[in-house]
Amino acid sequence: MKCYDRANGFGQVGCRFASSDESTPNRQQILITLMKKITLFAAVLLAMAGCKDATEELQPQPVSTGSYLIYTTLPTLKFDQLELKVNGTMVGRLTAPFVASGHREVPESSMSNTVLRIERPQGSYTLDAVAILKGQKTVAWSTPLRFETAKIKRSNLQAE
Repeated sequence: MKCYDRANGFGQVGCRFASSDESTPNRQQILITLMKKITLFAAVLLAMAGCKDATEELQPQPVSTGSYLIYTTLPTLKFDQLELKVNGTMVGRLTAPFVASGHREVPESSMSNTVLRIERPQGSYTLDAVAILKGQKTVAWSTPLRFETAKIKRSNLQAE
């Protein structure tokens, strides 16, 4: 129903019933509205899927690591420091030999002056070590290391 508060062209004020074309949307309008909603829904869905993939890429993947405990039983008369490198990169120094007394095993501590714990991703590496006494190289080692997931291995650097 459509109402007029002013006089129409014939001088009448009042209401009249609207034709079906004016009050209800036609099929074409309904179809266009439906297509707009479907397109909007698809765009939002794709945007959400794209964000999910991006956040998954940003999360770090767990790395499988292994450990080595490096120590020496070399007497202190032969070194005052032992420099350790893995694949050419310095990883630490030992300044005293590990002395086993009684039932004492090599501790699994992360670092001390007698034992160095090295953690690396699973794989093969090269350990290079140099014993130094008063600035002079006394003994050198180069040995392969194989790091395995969740395993702690030990390596004693001894004089040859």
